[in-house]
Amino acid sequence: MSKRILGLALFGAGLVGCSLLSSLDGYSGGTVADAGRSEPIDSALPPVPDPDAASSADSDATLGCVHARPPVRPGPQPGPVVDGGNDTIVGALASYTFASTTSPGNPSTRGYDLDGLCTCPERRACSLAGTASDCDVAGGIDNAGGKLLHEALTLLGGEASGASDGDNGLLVRVRNYNGLADDDAVEVALFDTMGAEVRQGSNPGKLKNDGTDRWTVDSRALLGGTPYLPVVVDTRAYVSGGKVVAELRSTFRVGFVSFPVSHGYLTATLTRTATGYTFTEGSISVRVNARAFLTALEGVATTTGHLCGNDLIYLSVRDRICKARDLPTDPSVDGRETPCDAFSLIMEFSARPAQLGNVIVPPTAPRPCGDSWEASCP
Repeated sequence: MSKRILGLALFGAGLVGCSLLSSLDGYSGGTVADAGRSEPIDSALPPVPDPDAASSADSDATLGCVHARPPVRPGPQPGPVVDGGNDTIVGALASYTFASTTSPGNPSTRGYDLDGLCTCPERRACSLAGTASDCDVAGGIDNAGGKLLHEALTLLGGEASGASDGDNGLLVRVRNYNGLADDDAVEVALFDTMGAEVRQGSNPGKLKNDGTDRWTVDSRALLGGTPYLPVVVDTRAYVSGGKVVAELRSTFRVGFVSFPVSHGYLTATLTRTATGYTFTEGSISVRVNARAFLTALEGVATTTGHLCGNDLIYLSVRDRICKARDLPTDPSVDGRETPCDAFSLIMEFSARPAQLGNVIVPPTAPRPCGDSWEASCP
């Protein structure tokens, strides 16, 4: 993922040249993970809406809003019974964008209605004192945080997209796939990566992009650091019409920055090629807790300090993120006048065939503002 672009997107003109990944600049690897290493596991989250269940709001003729939902889980198929599958697919992020691929001048709309509400004319998912978040786009699609990223990039003359150079990114794994257009039971996992193995060390090489490239796996993405037992996983994912659908309910990381997702979806079209499966028309459409997200930024160096405490650049970033809050972190209280403490985000992506490689223990993330510091919105 482009360091310059992601940095511009979040931090504005004061941080041109910095990025979410700046803390890893010059990092050339770490030690192989100890299988017994203990890592914290995200606490249990409240129940979330079942994407397979019909909602009365989905066909609300009075309000004229058809809510944007992921493809539904396929039912029994005609013909011979296919009892599961054993294909395993791994994809490494090849490109990403916060803009719309069909309308590049605008934020992405390849996402979903996360709160079950078409805000304007319907009510908002939460209350935010002193201001009001933007209305949803058609279909109730939520993307307040994505709009912020896109607007910041546009203002700075940057691009709301980029391509992975193999130095960092995300890995997506699909297991138990039957290889057909419909599969009602697959497993989907996300793995944080420090980049392709060929890019590690003092003399990095080039990606082959032929499905044989091995990508490192961040030990924090694994339960106890055990290869390859994922923290971020949906064991009830499925494939419908060639599109994989998974729910996301855990934190994933890019470098030292965490994206604390309480609920959302990953969808992408799977296409078999000579070198493996590609993921195209991908979308990560999620709600992110604002306070936890801001706290996780403190290890990022700025021109005046770090993104925490009373640093002026941090305060500017904080105000932008807090203004983008449009959802409650807990999806079970949507529309109940609870405070807005999360923002919605859409990132479109594609992924190329890849392989899981060595597990890497990253350097300890710095806490420049102290172990007890936590971000908050004004």
